[in-house]
Amino acid sequence: YPGLRFQHLLPILESIRKDGRLENVIISAGMNERTNSVNRVKQILDDILNSFNTLPGVNFFWQGIAVPDTIPKSHQDNLHDINNYIQSKLQERFIQPIPTEQIQIDPSDEIYRIHYNQETVDLNLENAIAHVGRFQKNL
Repeated sequence: YPGLRFQHLLPILESIRKDGRLENVIISAGMNERTNSVNRVKQILDDILNSFNTLPGVNFFWQGIAVPDTIPKSHQDNLHDINNYIQSKLQERFIQPIPTEQIQIDPSDEIYRIHYNQETVDLNLENAIAHVGRFQKNL
């Protein structure tokens, strides 16, 4: 979903509601909000997080944004603040992002410097799957 912003998530979550077969949903979004402060996106985040409650039987998780050091410091700070806000709301359903030193950017992304290479995508996915497994084991 290229260019995904938080506002695009609500219609996607509505389609999940109609599906009815999902048990676990992992949201991995936020990089495209890097120019926004957490205060600017709080309302849409709250709407998204509150929508999780309308889908009984579905475990929602949010994978923290893996923040690369290739973007401006102000953008890094915004993303860390967004991660902290989401974590404060979801607690154990928040998946810690992989550390910055493990993030590698695709060499072909010479303009934005935000698109992960395949190894980093794989690390993110493995991290998310492991977290969901630990969460379910502790239920």
